[in-house]
Amino acid sequence: MDGETAEDRLYQDVEMTDDTQQFFGGNALTYSAIYEFAGGFDVAVILAIVIFAGAWLLLYNIMSISMVEHVRQYGLLKTLGTTKGQLARIVYRQTSWIVCKGCLLGMAAGMAMMVFIVPKLLENLYLHEFGSASAMIAFKPWILVFAVGFGVFVTFAATSLAMMKVISMQPIEAVKFVGLSARRRKKQKPGNQRFSLALLACRNLFRYRKRFVIAVISLTLSMTVFLSAVVLSTGLDQTAQIEYDNQDFSIMCGASAMTAEDYTDDEIHFDPDFAQELLDLPGVTEAETVDGGFGRVKSSETALSMRLASWKLEHETFLPFVVQTLHDDVLEELARYVEEKELSEMVDMDAVRAGKGFIVLHYHNLSQAMEEKSREAVGQPAQLFSLAKDRKTQMECSGYLDFTAKGFPNMMTTWNGPSILYFLVSEEGFARMGLPERIFRLDFNVESASEPLVKAQADRMVSAYNRAQKKLHPADLQYEQGILEITAKSDLLTAARDYIGSSRVIMGGICLVLLSMGLLNYINVTLTGLTARRKEFAVMESLGMTRKQLRKSIVLEGIFYSLIVTGLTLTAGSGVLYGMRQLVNQRIAYFTFSYPWAALLCGVMFLFAICIVIPLVLQKKTVRDSVIERLRMYT
Repeated sequence: MDGETAEDRLYQDVEMTDDTQQFFGGNALTYSAIYEFAGGFDVAVILAIVIFAGAWLLLYNIMSISMVEHVRQYGLLKTLGTTKGQLARIVYRQTSWIVCKGCLLGMAAGMAMMVFIVPKLLENLYLHEFGSASAMIAFKPWILVFAVGFGVFVTFAATSLAMMKVISMQPIEAVKFVGLSARRRKKQKPGNQRFSLALLACRNLFRYRKRFVIAVISLTLSMTVFLSAVVLSTGLDQTAQIEYDNQDFSIMCGASAMTAEDYTDDEIHFDPDFAQELLDLPGVTEAETVDGGFGRVKSSETALSMRLASWKLEHETFLPFVVQTLHDDVLEELARYVEEKELSEMVDMDAVRAGKGFIVLHYHNLSQAMEEKSREAVGQPAQLFSLAKDRKTQMECSGYLDFTAKGFPNMMTTWNGPSILYFLVSEEGFARMGLPERIFRLDFNVESASEPLVKAQADRMVSAYNRAQKKLHPADLQYEQGILEITAKSDLLTAARDYIGSSRVIMGGICLVLLSMGLLNYINVTLTGLTARRKEFAVMESLGMTRKQLRKSIVLEGIFYSLIVTGLTLTAGSGVLYGMRQLVNQRIAYFTFSYPWAALLCGVMFLFAICIVIPLVLQKKTVRDSVIERLRMYT
């Protein structure tokens, strides 16, 4: 449950003492970690289900193949008088021995990962420069029980399903079993050699239909999850978030409404001429400024009563506020947000555009009851004063907006928080207020080739500016650490490098697990198919088929396999990717989706190579002996 849902539940279940009583619901660290890593619990659960499904398909296919390989042996046991119950106990004992060895090896591998690998990943993800994560790793028996229980259940379930067919067969039928049931074939017209080889490869492909379907589904799941992991790792890692939230350089002024009472109207913190010098640096491509001013307002203003109700002010006083000018592009983006969230009755955007109204931007400071009452504030007048209180302007309140609400536009602001009165106005509205204009923040992008040079020059210029301001205000503490602070996106990316690398390692591990399971499924199907067809290969060679033609037929089988899996990935797999995009985009604003064409191309090339090379390698081992020796072996 996220914090917003928790708040709604509490407001419904708990009786309020007054309208100002408010619940603050935060997100659990687990919730935040899963959302940052995978886009949500449901996405993570889907990935887990796909992994478990791949494990099920792999184990079921292996056990089915194992049962088929031993059908004739079980048939001989049945002819000697072995009952169905005895045969089942034999199979279950064999499976138990396999399960015991597998679980022991799995527990050893899991413990090794928990001791050596997981702490390192956690340190890089969440404890960078905070110490070791080894103390956080605690043995959790339920995880071990679940892991072992899942493996045991799937293995025995797959064994039971595969064994039902064997036990239901008659002894003579089982003894004569060769792995294929006779099917009526349509008579084919004679054709050229190339067509015959393709037809032969197609028939062989669908000979073991059940195994073929399971292997294709497993490979398709592997490819789809591989592409999904690539999309999530590139769209959700901190690189995407940092790119979304920041331009190449950000220069922030330290002046805020918290200390505005100490300012004068003519005091300049971020000189416009200095801002222009920064923008004149070579390589600057685009820039955006946050500007506005400081002023005062009476605490008795009815339009602000909802915002100030929780402050419990006993006497009327003048409170400092900060007002930010919304440029046309930001104003239109805010208007779209109000329309999409159906807040038109609570926010009058027309009055803001006309320069008559201001929006009260709060930091989740209103209870549900106060949010409803804020409708009453729309259109109410308020007197706004300069810092010296020698100038005043009457404007109307155009509504309240929560800066922390989901989907709120990614607009840049100056210092904001629960204890700051923050107003938003249009350019016409700010001109009407008559306050001295101040620059709060300057963000700009540069050409990639110029970034190192601009960074060095901007650092020197900001340091020199801070030293000059400190000399002008030697007794003012706010100038002690520097009135301007510069932040470079490249520094943020460097600081997040370990987190980004570790998240990609985890996603890469998920991809490797799925690809390995799909590959093992394919190898098992191919190996058992070629092993069962040894006699067939020998007969075909004895009838004149060359080994070169045989290899071509096997290569065609691998190509058909690859084409089918590629087609399913491009259709069904792409549908999954676009569905995931819609789901994650609704939750995480910085998520960027781009179809992983490069990863798809690499995956398809790897798939074709595997599906062609592995059958050739396995076929080479099955035809080492001469045709006569192989025919004699199977006679």
